[in-house]
Order: sequence, then structure tokens, then C-alpha cells
Amino acid sequence: MTKVILDTDTGVDDALAIILALRSTELDVEAITTVSGNVHVDLCTSNVLRVLQLVAPVKIPCVARGCEKPLVKAPFSVPSVHGQDGLGGLDPAWYGEVDQTPLVNTHAVDLMLEVIEQQQGGVVLIASGPLTNVATAIKRCPRTMRKLEKLLIMGGAFRVAGNIPPGAAEFNMFVDPHAADVVLGFGIPAVMVGLDVTHRVPLMREQLREKLGMQSDRVCDFIVKATRLYMDFYQRDQGHDGCYLHDPLAVGVAIDSSFVKMEEMRVYVETSGKITSGMTLPFRHPTRDRRVIDPANVSVCTEVDAERFLSLFFDRVMHDARRREA
Repeated sequence: MTKVILDTDTGVDDALAIILALRSTELDVEAITTVSGNVHVDLCTSNVLRVLQLVAPVKIPCVARGCEKPLVKAPFSVPSVHGQDGLGGLDPAWYGEVDQTPLVNTHAVDLMLEVIEQQQGGVVLIASGPLTNVATAIKRCPRTMRKLEKLLIMGGAFRVAGNIPPGAAEFNMFVDPHAADVVLGFGIPAVMVGLDVTHRVPLMREQLREKLGMQSDRVCDFIVKATRLYMDFYQRDQGHDGCYLHDPLAVGVAIDSSFVKMEEMRVYVETSGKITSGMTLPFRHPTRDRRVIDPANVSVCTEVDAERFLSLFFDRVMHDARRREA
């Protein structure tokens, strides 16, 4: 089992990623840390606790609240996409009383560093939100962060348009480009699971109803209900009757890296552009000395086996429902 930390700004697709991680025997989730992004970090933290209670894993990971604002920029969130609560606006009564026990009185950055030290490396950090916590951990204790086995980043857009108008930047990179610049400049093994591949893994409304709509399992019911507003946004914005499995795909790469093909690149993050803030730009100049001037700093996912990943996603989220039917 791969020891993992999930660092999340818990919106709808982050919640699906947490469910996938907790229901995958290949992964041992040691901690879940939260950061402002899709919604404020307080809501993100509450949402993690809600998802944990729904999934009720055998091993309950510690949860810690993290950074509430980017390193330099003003906070930016998108409640119009994920709902005011970040999870599709479900009635709080639907969840019932949420157990607060997993929440520790430790800052997310401190918990992150503690877990990495305890495991003596061998930890994969999956960052599905802005990289504020990760950059802060690097600044605070670079020696510990160098012990990470791998950093999986859901973020970036390289050969496709970003999802922040006018299309230069992907959301997580846009929210805290200065943090992304720190992380990509640090030099630890990193994989970027960006829009080039996540936009090829759509979760369609009709498909979701067909697969999960008739299930009595609480997790399946949650996924159907929580994704409604998320899918409505894409319907209004792009005429796309579904959503994308951005963050679940990052977890999928941790489970099985053969879901994607990768290319080593030198990637820069624009931190000050008026229109291009958060843009992830690979080194493209056709110089023969490229590797000497600017060696690669990240593996970028360029292709994905969407059908095989979607099969795994549905298999894992429906696991308990099928087990009860049997």
C-alpha cells in the first residue's frame, strides 16, 4: 500500500477523489489536509468530515485545517461552480450530526510535515487544490519535504485552454501562482495531472444516473445529489451535460500510473501577468541546449485511458452497494 496525504480544497470533485482514495486498497490515507480554494478552508474542512462520515473507512485519517489565503494574491473561490457549501448545496440535515473526532488541533502544514517524518519518506502527497499548504511546508522545512516519494498535483493546462477566462490558466494554479512557483522550483519528483487529461475524463449526467441512480448506498446517493449543481454549471457554461473528474484522476494516477502517459517538461508558472497569472508554460524554445539551460522539473500527463479509469472509478464507488446486494 502506498502511504498518501490528500491536500484538498474540498469541492465536489475533491469529495469524489477522497471517496476513491478511501475505497482503494492500493492506498493508505494517512492524513487529509485542507486549503482555501473552491470555497473557504473552514467549509473545506467541514466537507472532509462529512465525506469521512459517509464512507466510514476502517482506518480514519487525521484531518487538519490549513491555509486560508494564498501566499500573495487575494483569496479567490468559486461557489457558483460547487455550491455555497462546496458540495452542491445539500441540506445539512441530509448528513445528520457530523463527527468532529478526526479533526486535530494542528495546522495542516504541521501535520503534513509530521506524517512525512514519521514515515521516513515513502509518502505520496496528492494536492488537489491550490498549492499554498505545500509551498508553506517547503518554506518551513525543506529537509522534510525532500523526503517525499512523489508529489501528485492536480493542476495546469499545457496544450489546452485553462478553465479561468480568458483561458490562460487552470484554477488551482490561478488561485495561488506564487505557491505553484515555489513548489515547481523545489526539485522533488512531481507529476502534474492537468486539464490536458482531466478534460478527457467526463462524468456524464445520464451515465451517472444509469450507474448510481438506483443504488440505495449513501455514498452513491451523495454523488448523484452533490454533482447536480456542478453539472448544471458545465451545462450553462459549455453546453456539457456532465462534469469532469479532475481530482479523482489525480488519485487514479496514484493507484495506477499506467492510466496516463507522461512527458518530462520544464514548466514555469506566471505569477504577475495581468491576463496570464497562473499560466503553466512549458519550455518550448527549440534550442539544442535546452536540458543544460533549464532541465525538466515535472512529469506532465499528456494522454489518459479514460474508459479504463472510469471503469475503476465506478467499481470503487459502488463497491459497498454491490457487497450488500450480494
